[in-house]
Amino acid sequence: MRKWAKNIKNYSLNKKITCIILVTVFLTVSFSAAGISMTLSSSNELLYEALAGSLSYSAEDISKKLSTVESMTNMIVSNSNIRKNLITISDDTSYIRRKNAYSILESLLADYQQTYKNNNISYIALYTEGDTVSSYKPGSAQVAEEIHQEIIEDTNKNAGYPVWKTNYCNSYGLFLGRECRRVDQLSFDTLGTVVVCIDMKKLVSSSTKSILHSGEAQYVLYEEGQAFYHSPALKEEQVSETTSELEGDFGVVSLDQGEFFAVRGEIGNNGWTYLCLIPYDSIAKTQNLTQIAAFALILFSVCISLFLSRLLPFPQSQHRHQHRQNHRCRSSCRQFRSNAGFRSRSASRSRRVLPGGLCRR
Repeated sequence: MRKWAKNIKNYSLNKKITCIILVTVFLTVSFSAAGISMTLSSSNELLYEALAGSLSYSAEDISKKLSTVESMTNMIVSNSNIRKNLITISDDTSYIRRKNAYSILESLLADYQQTYKNNNISYIALYTEGDTVSSYKPGSAQVAEEIHQEIIEDTNKNAGYPVWKTNYCNSYGLFLGRECRRVDQLSFDTLGTVVVCIDMKKLVSSSTKSILHSGEAQYVLYEEGQAFYHSPALKEEQVSETTSELEGDFGVVSLDQGEFFAVRGEIGNNGWTYLCLIPYDSIAKTQNLTQIAAFALILFSVCISLFLSRLLPFPQSQHRHQHRQNHRCRSSCRQFRSNAGFRSRSASRSRRVLPGGLCRR
């Protein structure tokens, strides 16, 4: 350390100025980078706080719509007119009366869908032993019959309680099944099974469009940590990558479509969680330009400082002038000592010794 300090002490004034400038620049860059990092972190936290409230509102809207659909199925299986026609289909052998019952049920289901159309219902189907009634036949016909049978089997095992099926959200939609039963000789007899299909894309879009004006926002829904729905623009591998990359409740993630600000939250009544991805490219570009501009300004200042330090003539000429004065002074002293010695030797040679021990010049 002492050797290092001694070396610096022996540097010329120009080198000392250069060292001071470089140390100052290093400290400035370090503190600037730390300040920019802290600023970005604070801005992301503020953005999260602003979005969290809005997305919480959209999550509550989704939960409310699903609860409304669940209540609608309870009203359907409890409707006296629907139950009477289901009993007619189950017990009556008259073809005409059974056909009239099916027509009435189809009309009633269409009325229910029209009444609850704001809940993004694709169709309402009522399955009986003999046939199926649907509020919108083209919609129900697009779904494979094996899927409907799977929903009916799971619903019949649940003792009249509603059953949500999330397996087919990305392909057909979200399904809800509820069994309509009657008591027959101290046992329950199934009259029919109600199956409701919800368009997930419309559900998410309608709940978030008033909050997120950008149509490029992406949405992912999870049940027990497993993603069961994602926006069509996202791929399966991107969903898995985003899920593993995001550690907290918010953060910036990079996808093929660009950078997104990810926010995670909960949909209360269903026990689901959501992940909303909001385009972040414009903000990221602004932040990158700010960083580049800041470091470019620092680099420009360094170059100017080094250039000006090379042009300082006064300290260098003063040092050389002082060096010349010291050299002249040492030369004068050596010459003076040499002359004084010569005069002393000459005086000693000119002395003579006289009788009696006296000497004279």
